[in-house]
Amino acid sequence: MAVGRIARSRRIWFHVIVVVLVAVVITGIVSGVVEYSRVHGASSSHAAPVPHSLTTAQNSSPTSAPPTVTGEPSATTPPAQTPTSPVTTPPHPATAVVPITPEHIYITGLNPAVNTTISAGVSFYGPDLHTGEKTVLTLPVPKNMTTVTWWSGGPVSPDAPHQFFPAVMPGGSGYAEMTTHAALNNQGYAVGNNFGLLQQGMLIGIQGKNAQGVETLDTFSVIHVTTRLDKSTTTNLQAALTTDIPPGTRLILITCSGDVNAAISSSNFNTVVYAGAVSSALA
Repeated sequence: MAVGRIARSRRIWFHVIVVVLVAVVITGIVSGVVEYSRVHGASSSHAAPVPHSLTTAQNSSPTSAPPTVTGEPSATTPPAQTPTSPVTTPPHPATAVVPITPEHIYITGLNPAVNTTISAGVSFYGPDLHTGEKTVLTLPVPKNMTTVTWWSGGPVSPDAPHQFFPAVMPGGSGYAEMTTHAALNNQGYAVGNNFGLLQQGMLIGIQGKNAQGVETLDTFSVIHVTTRLDKSTTTNLQAALTTDIPPGTRLILITCSGDVNAAISSSNFNTVVYAGAVSSALA
């Protein structure tokens, strides 16, 4: 009888141990999935196969630690400071690229890499929470942290709602402008979190349809990155998008950066990335 009880007791403890081990394994898997989602972002639904031309050695990730990038991106078209380092000529000649309606963006040189969709948006006139001005031209921004918005035009002035800025397509004449978000206090994934780490010569791929409706990849190369662009005056971003644009720029990416202004739950600065055209290829 005692032997039987001992055997049953051992079997019971064996089953208990097995249940505990299974629970530990399941907990570890769930925790790993949650952590991966936190680090790499919930943007898998927006990701696409990365073009081979963007996985070259030019896109090796920077070895420096990511900066503390905080705040929601400024929406206002205003602000720009003198670039943080001298700007000369672009690293690549402004070769002919094909105008496309943008659908997807790839930046494989960042960690985590940027691989997400682009939507079109129009600018509007509204208040600036940083300066208190009631009517400023405001760029469209994404509705979430994991996508990018292309400025596809908007009213020329509040008094001329039917006169529009023309849309500048990536690869078209002039320079295309796109906005995205960075996470407050760098908590969680956002497309623009590490834009400040982009270095001259790193590649940015914009994919979309050309005039014939064919999927095309336009490749751009970073010329310069301006960080800590103060939002406290509307002239800063205005200058960054007009008089302070480096020669050869064909693409501009805008996101937020810097410390958080708790009163309005937004960052105090912008980061602006300037890139020149490299080439076009069928996607």
